[in-house]
Order: sequence, then C-alpha cells, then structure tokens
Amino acid sequence: MIVRPIHRTSELARWRELAVALGGVVTHESDGWIELTYGSGALALHHAEAGAPDDGVTDLRLLVEEGSVPALERRLGPALATHGARLERRVMGHGEELRVIAADGAVVTFDPVLAPAAEPLATHSPADPAPAGPTPTTAVQAIWYTPVVQEAADLLETLGLRRRIASDSGGWVDLRADGGGLAAVHAGRTVGTELAFEIAGPGAVGDAGAGDGDGDGDGDGGMLHELHARLTASGHDAALIDESYGVTLRVANPDAPDDVDARIWVSEWQGELYGYTVAHDDDGAVDDAEHETAAG
Repeated sequence: MIVRPIHRTSELARWRELAVALGGVVTHESDGWIELTYGSGALALHHAEAGAPDDGVTDLRLLVEEGSVPALERRLGPALATHGARLERRVMGHGEELRVIAADGAVVTFDPVLAPAAEPLATHSPADPAPAGPTPTTAVQAIWYTPVVQEAADLLETLGLRRRIASDSGGWVDLRADGGGLAAVHAGRTVGTELAFEIAGPGAVGDAGAGDGDGDGDGDGGMLHELHARLTASGHDAALIDESYGVTLRVANPDAPDDVDARIWVSEWQGELYGYTVAHDDDGAVDDAEHETAAG
C-alpha cells in the first residue's frame, strides 16, 4: 500500500513544476493527468476547470495492487461498522476503486494499480531539472482535518496504515504506509484534506521519520534551508518559518499564490522530541518520547 493523494487543479503546469522542484519524479504524463513518485509515497495531479468545486481539492488515496479491491471489501466491511464508516465500490476507467466514507464525511479511496514493473517506469523528463549529487528524500503527506482525531486515526489503522507519531494533546496523529507515504490526522473544526511534504537527508527515512540535513536528527532545518534556496532561485515564492520547535518551509500554492493561509507546508523530521509519543515497533509497542513539530 502506498499513500498517493490526487490533487485536482486548474493550474496543472505550475503544479507540475512545483511538484518536481519538491523532489518528485514524473513517471506518467497524459492529457490532464500527471503521476509523480517521491522518496516515500507518490502524487497524482489531475486537471480541474478553473472555479469548479474540485479546483484545488486534494483526495486522500491509497494505492493497492490491481485486483485486490474485492478482497479488501470483504475484509474491511465488518471492521468498518465499528467506526461508523461505510464502503462504496465503483468501477472507473482505470478499474475498480473502493471508497471508504468515514463518519465525519471524509473519503479515503483505495486505488488499484498494475503490479510493480521490474524497472522504474520513467526517469526525469528532459524538461525537468536533473538532480545534482545527493538529494533530499521527500515524503508525500496527506493531512485529514477533522474534529474527531482519534476516531479518524483508528480508521486509518484499520485500513492498514501504521501509527508513527501522536501528540500528547490529542490534536495530531500521523501514520505511514508500508509501501511509502504518510497520512496524518489534524484537529480542525471542519473536515477536509490538505497536501503536505516532509523532507530528510539521504538515507535518513525510517519508520519514525527523517533526519535533518546534517544527518544527526536534531531538526536544525539544514535540508529546508537548502530546499528554500533552490526554490527561490527557480522563481518559487517560499518562506522559512523559524519557530520554537524547529524550522518549517511554507511554499506558495499554485492554486492561490497570494493566499498565505493556503501555502503548502514542508516540514523536517525533528529528532529532539517533546510533547509527542513515537510508535516504532512492528508489533505496535510504543515508546514515550517528547516532541514538538510544526504539525502540532
């Protein structure tokens, strides 16, 4: 299973440019549709008409193997009843998909994909900037905002994701997919999904996240400073925010470039933990740790 959100936008070309600048590699591109893979997780961009209800909307989707939807439906049906969620199976142009409608109205969709190819599907397009030397590892993260954080996190666990970090305050839980990518649940008065990213140094990504640019995990923002320099040099509007718990990067959203509140959040794994509990054992054992992140 891989976390691969779909972001729908009328600014497809601008989003493509930004998605590549954030570390994505284009693996498929056709009229109105772009797929990218990252160090952890994946992203799809889908054209939307300007001003349409889905313009600027992110869907939380989980990639699964082709043909697995019927088995997922049989397995999840009884379990989801305890969460107040329901299933909806649909036949689409790319195959069957399974929608999980949560009690708060949010939708998580299982998307079928072909079995992995023996070799990578594609490399950077000639039009994309080629990586030079070691590059940061970027994880795609879909954030689900809801008034019922724990209930939503429990549902994601039932769907097959594994808890990674939970705030002691109860306002944040994030989870990882075994195949890559992150999903998070954040306290919010209204229900919605947002696209974000997490960055780490080469080889630093593990079960509990990523380290900073110098590899020591102290969260000093080294990789974010480097990414900020690259983004601004290529014409992207990005700002570093240095707060008490560490550094975050806010990047102008191509859907609303002048809206500060709509900026895309890029965080860096914080090694010194305060106020959070980190789960890192495959058997579900949790070690208490202290952590404060930008997401809290």
